[in-house]
Amino acid sequence: MGIDLNVRNFSTDSDGLVIENPKNVKKAEKRLAKQQQKLSRKKKGSHNRRKQKVIVAKVHEKIENRRNDFLHKISRYYVNNYDLVALEDLNITKLVQISGRGLTKSILDASWGKFVKCVTYKAENAGKFAVKVSPKGTTQDCCICGEKVAKDLSVRMHLCPYCGSIMPRDYNAAQNIKLKGLEKVGWGTPEPTVLNTENLNTLAEIRTSILSLSEQVPVNESRISQL
Repeated sequence: MGIDLNVRNFSTDSDGLVIENPKNVKKAEKRLAKQQQKLSRKKKGSHNRRKQKVIVAKVHEKIENRRNDFLHKISRYYVNNYDLVALEDLNITKLVQISGRGLTKSILDASWGKFVKCVTYKAENAGKFAVKVSPKGTTQDCCICGEKVAKDLSVRMHLCPYCGSIMPRDYNAAQNIKLKGLEKVGWGTPEPTVLNTENLNTLAEIRTSILSLSEQVPVNESRISQL
């Protein structure tokens, strides 16, 4: 299994499963900003300020818990269903530095690094393989013929002029990641398949329906003390 992590959705895998980004921070931004604004107006050391700290901490904690719950469920799904999970060896710090403000927030909210760690230790405990491969060429190279097909971020479809293959760019990347992963563990390089795009949304809708998010919010006291 190859998994392409991206900002348009959370991920696309080599079986054609698209998982939407829950965008936990973005959904809670207005409420968080409102509660933080209230906190800034409270007198330091007052009882009302201490109460407001708890409210802000609960918002932060809810975001973090929902994110962690999502990441653990997705990583568990892949480790339970596949013997090999291949992911790009992304330099998250560098990506954040070179990205615009909007993309930076999306990257940090997605928590790709934490997801990779979740997959890695779950796979190790289950006696399976989780490998990181070089991201070089995964988006630009055609997974069918191997030719480079240059495209910027605005181009969402992979249209190969050499072999005629047509597929979503993220699916093409996931196939390349899978091939690199198979090569890395020495399992050979089977021919990738072109995705039937008519089934893409159906697969995503059915397969992600099990990923309900927890609403429980235990308040972390250490977070309150930092506010």
